[in-house]
Amino acid sequence: MAQPPSNREGRSRVSAGSRRFVRLPTRRSCVLLAGVVAVVVVAAITPGALTSFNLTAILISASVIGIIAIGETPIMLGGNLFSLSLATTSAVSAMTFVSLLHVGVVFAAVAAIGVAVIINAVQGAAIGFWAANAVLVTLAADGLQQGIASTLTGDHYVNPPPTDTGWEVLADGRVLGIPITVYIFVGLGIAMWLFLRTSVFGMQMYMMGNNRLAAKAAGLRVTALTIGTFALAGLAAGVAGILLAAGNRSASLALIGNNTLYAITAVLVGGNAVGGGRGSVLRTMFGAIGVAAIANLAVLRGYGNGGQIAVQGALIFVVVVFLHVTRSAEAKAG
Repeated sequence: MAQPPSNREGRSRVSAGSRRFVRLPTRRSCVLLAGVVAVVVVAAITPGALTSFNLTAILISASVIGIIAIGETPIMLGGNLFSLSLATTSAVSAMTFVSLLHVGVVFAAVAAIGVAVIINAVQGAAIGFWAANAVLVTLAADGLQQGIASTLTGDHYVNPPPTDTGWEVLADGRVLGIPITVYIFVGLGIAMWLFLRTSVFGMQMYMMGNNRLAAKAAGLRVTALTIGTFALAGLAAGVAGILLAAGNRSASLALIGNNTLYAITAVLVGGNAVGGGRGSVLRTMFGAIGVAAIANLAVLRGYGNGGQIAVQGALIFVVVVFLHVTRSAEAKAG
């Protein structure tokens, strides 16, 4: 008959398990801290990086990138990887907003967000009903949106009416010295985080992201959940489009820029699981600030567009490899 372990053996096993449990989060925290320190050091030796003007510019950039990234987050957490069309949807939303300003700012904003939500909900429906690959569907949607927008606008900028409608305050307005754009970013992010953390929809979305087959077996409406996550992404893209239009005083497909890459990078840098089920909008928000800071430093240090893209690509590679290694170690330790 096997003897139960002695108290000393039991304490030894508990201690070993505790060390194993603590080691991985500490390692991840150390890497994160090292990354923050590296960015601060580079900023300190880069002329103009730590001025109040430049720090404000980083916050504004982080806000627009971050809002698109907030939209990417429920898609990723729900297990659908990510969307390759959100930046294009934000540009289409911007064009919709500017073209309807003659009717009124409120109507134009509601219409712009509504268009973005519908565009994304349709993609979510296709993915949910037919279990289609999210990357392929959103890639096709990206091309379709660009083609239609280009045809309707004749590849020209969409300009606002000559009369002053007061919409510029979205880009120029400040409260306590902080741009309104930043408040919108923070407010939308916190609202989305609370909704996903406290609602039944959010709980079920996390369950779907953890295991889609198990979610189906549990009776969850996976198709409706998928549509919902994409609709939330559309809402964020619509808000980002309005801010892009306000900041540029016009709208065109040129607003797409590298926003897709930056937004996906922000979600990953925030530590959200590529496979879904683990992460949060708050992580994405901090990731967006980090990505904006790195992109800003790349510009100040004279990197061209190609160099900036290379930096973002390298950042994605490092983060994905690091998360894969640590989570594999966690699985073995567990």
